[in-house]
Order: sequence, then structure tokens, then C-alpha cells
Amino acid sequence: MEALLLKVEKRESVGTSAAKKIRAEGKIPANLYGPSGNRHLTVDETEFRIFYKEVKDQSALFEIEDTDGKKTRCLISEVQVDSLSRRVKHVDMREIAKGVEISAHVPVHAGGTAFGVKNQGAVLEMVAHELEVHCLPRNLPKELIIDVSELKVGESLHVSDIVAPEGVSILNPGDEVVVACAYAAKLESEASDAEDEVSED
Repeated sequence: MEALLLKVEKRESVGTSAAKKIRAEGKIPANLYGPSGNRHLTVDETEFRIFYKEVKDQSALFEIEDTDGKKTRCLISEVQVDSLSRRVKHVDMREIAKGVEISAHVPVHAGGTAFGVKNQGAVLEMVAHELEVHCLPRNLPKELIIDVSELKVGESLHVSDIVAPEGVSILNPGDEVVVACAYAAKLESEASDAEDEVSED
């Protein structure tokens, strides 16, 4: 796996007013949690935007490096985004210890084109967008692929249909639906029914 590096700075100030000041300076407040202790950090907004664009659809291990040159291996736990401006407001990261097995959420994507899409006028619906896996950090996959090429209208694929990479266990139940193939009209009807239920509430 290609090594990714993100530069960070230590910060002493915490709280809402401090966070606003940090953002006004073009930086993002961040926290690191892990076995070596919790740390309050900042990251340059522009650098993080470029970094996150590369890793946001993956489960990617990376290293952070502070101003003292200390490097720590991490995973992103949460990225808070402003609903109006779409700017990143805060980042939480999780320290990953070398050689210790971890559990992490990994994106799942469809591989191939479903038979139902090609030949039956159907559409593919991804029911699960990520799954939880357990493995050593070096075995952590960036994504999981489920082969949908044989999927016909009315059929679905489950967690048990995914071939996990060597050394990786998927923790979700085997009968959990990952992807389904259905006529577009049926999906539109279900979406309309859901909207009606919400409006009635």
C-alpha cells in the first residue's frame, strides 16, 4: 500500500472560540486518539482538502507528521463538513499500532455490469456502502469488491458472496444484503412511498 503523509501541528487551545479562530487562519482543528495518548492538532485546510480527495472513498492508512518530526500511523475516524459551505470543520483520527489487529469500516463497490442492467432494463442498488473488517493493519484493503455480473432482476447479493482478501475477515452477518437488482419503476415507487411516510409524520 502506498504510504500517505499528512503534515499536522500541535495546538493547545480547545473549545468553540478557539476552533473558529483556527478556521479563520485557514486551518482545521483535529484530534488524534490512540494508545500513545490523545492529541489536539491542526492541519492546513488546503493540504487536507487535497489529501481527503484522494482517500475519501477508500479505507486508507496514512502517517501524520508533526512539527517535531514525530510520525504516527492513522486512520480517519470522522470528518465533519459544514452543510452550507461544504468546508471541513473538524477531523478525528485514530492511531494504529503496528502489528496489532484492528477493526475498520471499508467501502464496498460493485464489480462488473449486472446481467439485469445490460439485458433487462434494471438498475443496481447498493444497499450497503461500507462493511466492517478485522485484520492486521498491513492487510487492510482500501475497498471491497462484489462481483455483480451474474445478477438478474429480483436478485440480490449478500456479504457471504464477497471474497475477502487473504488475512481479512468481514464482521457483518453473512446474510446482510449488499446490492440488489431491480426495475427502476419499483425503486421510484419505493422512494415515493418513503417520502409519503415522512410527510405524514
